[in-house]
Amino acid sequence: MDDITAAARAISVDNLSLRLPAPDTGTKFQRLIEVWNSMLARLEEAVKTLSQFAADASHELRTPLAVIRTNAEIALRRVRSPESYRDSLREIEEEAARMTRWWTICCILARQDAQTAEMPRELLDPGEVLAGAVGELHSLAGMRGIRLKFAAYGKASLVRANQAALRRIFLVLLDNALSIRPKARRWRRRSPRRMA
Repeated sequence: MDDITAAARAISVDNLSLRLPAPDTGTKFQRLIEVWNSMLARLEEAVKTLSQFAADASHELRTPLAVIRTNAEIALRRVRSPESYRDSLREIEEEAARMTRWWTICCILARQDAQTAEMPRELLDPGEVLAGAVGELHSLAGMRGIRLKFAAYGKASLVRANQAALRRIFLVLLDNALSIRPKARRWRRRSPRRMA
């Protein structure tokens, strides 16, 4: 009992992988501890799922917010034509709409079991989805001094996938690539050659 009590007190959100020692007695007490350990395992899995969701949500929101901020900064940097302002506002509106759709999906998944919720799939060209993602991050790449260009090679291949999920994957990969800063090269100063 003392060992079980000490183990129970040591278990917290930070170490849900710990389990109570179950003595091999074949009694109701042993079965109670086994049920308790099973509950701890389910709780651990639920906490991992929530942590992963929080990490995914953070990453998912970072890109559209960066695009919105970039377009606003570009628009405010200097006086522009009305058409240029409309273009910036249009991009901001599109990103805000995407964030709204993403949040709606999150709310739907929150009301369902994430493992059983199905995402609608359709035949689509991943190249077109990637081209769209590149277009979305064009302004952000420009602000970071990076030229982002999409070039298709070969024939288009159709896959059955969820367009929104595929787009998010491409955006995450591109955002990660844009966030990597190349190491500055160290140039060694050469001494001038002497003329013979």
